[in-house]
Amino acid sequence: MLDRRREKRVKGELTFEVKRKVTVINGLIGSKLVYIMNVMEMPERVHKEIDTAINAFLWSGRGARIVREVMENEHKDGGMKLINLERRKKALRYHREALLAWGEFLKGVKHECVNVEQVWNQPVFLNHMVAVEQSPVFDLPMWKVGFRHIRDLVYEFVYGVYGGTGDSG
Repeated sequence: MLDRRREKRVKGELTFEVKRKVTVINGLIGSKLVYIMNVMEMPERVHKEIDTAINAFLWSGRGARIVREVMENEHKDGGMKLINLERRKKALRYHREALLAWGEFLKGVKHECVNVEQVWNQPVFLNHMVAVEQSPVFDLPMWKVGFRHIRDLVYEFVYGVYGGTGDSG
């Protein structure tokens, strides 16, 4: 019976120790690496060396007791939210490529509006004509709910109002 209690206590201490180490990895090491990966590509060799070092730190040089993929899961799925550098690297690459594509798209947008219809069709975000302190704005929650153009922000568009032409309605 004493052995069982001791075993439970040791498992609890091990879990607590691993959680602390995951916090250190995510908070200190992970954030620094993400910052570096924003600036440059991480070679595969370096990625493997970092993963090996993380495993050695996490398990104090002994073999892993919990599969890495399980450790990377959300808390509700039995994981500890350990950073996955490969997944983070892919997400950063996607984010960078999406912003570059958006920048290319904006080059083709004409900001000289000669009628109301053209004003309504202007993009809301990353448009130098819609700015705060001379800086184009981007609001992710508004983007997610579908606001893309000026017309998405107005209640109703009625021809003839504000100098537009055509029929009303």
